[in-house]
Amino acid sequence: MISKVTLRCRFIHPSKFRPIAINAQCISTQVPTIKHGALITRPVAESPSTPVVAILGWNDAKMKHIQKYSKIFEEKNWTTVCLPATSFDTFFRPSSKVKTTSMYMMDLLKQLTSGGNPVFLYSLSSGGCTVYYHIAKALTSQGSPHFDAFKVVGAIFDSCPVKNTKEGIHRLQISVTERVHNPIVKNLIWYAVSMTWPLVIKLDPLLGTGTLFDELESMILDYPELYFYSKADKLALYRDIDDFIIQRKSLGVTVLNKRWDDPPHVSHYMKYPEEYLELLEQFLNVCLPQENKN
Repeated sequence: MISKVTLRCRFIHPSKFRPIAINAQCISTQVPTIKHGALITRPVAESPSTPVVAILGWNDAKMKHIQKYSKIFEEKNWTTVCLPATSFDTFFRPSSKVKTTSMYMMDLLKQLTSGGNPVFLYSLSSGGCTVYYHIAKALTSQGSPHFDAFKVVGAIFDSCPVKNTKEGIHRLQISVTERVHNPIVKNLIWYAVSMTWPLVIKLDPLLGTGTLFDELESMILDYPELYFYSKADKLALYRDIDDFIIQRKSLGVTVLNKRWDDPPHVSHYMKYPEEYLELLEQFLNVCLPQENKN
């Protein structure tokens, strides 16, 4: 088995951002992780054709859980970058903190793809999809310092995108409090969200009804897209994603998708691993020439 290099990278202020020096002969190198840290796994034997997969994790996910998706690609000897998200930033600072984190991620991907490596963007839930939005927008906006910075060959969406609607506050409350076990604290957070959410929307237009969802829906991108979603998902509503896919196809985007009946949010791979991996492999075959997959 080919050994890998695993790095923990921290995002710092752009003025202090420096290229990461990697010795291909070393077994592993670690840099202390801070908030919004990215975990990078690289095969020792890399080439300009080695794909790079950015796995944009869901809100408050533990790194070990995001790594379950990374392992899919590590077994192919591909480079992976795992990035977690936080509920607070996703729902209260998507145009500021999340955008800043996304730009740091782009700097990192630019370094990792200096040889022209193909890139996959893998979004999990609203946390990952918000980062994806900023990356895709920067890549396609002329005048952006990251315009056309690297070549994306495919995008994967698991349990997203999530559309902000009049039911959005209730879904936000579920997302923010689902890991809070103390009933008193849970109720305090629940009502605090209800009281502050209208003001937050006014302060950050990206949180407005359908804003991010609608922009992604109409964004002109030149790579295939894959969607995993479920009728049982209470956060990423399947009818919204159905409509989203129809619109993407109408713009000429190549779309593959799988809609299940019963898995809850971000649980498709866990419940149906064989089916999940089969469609994922089919998608990778669509995106990459055969000679570039190894």
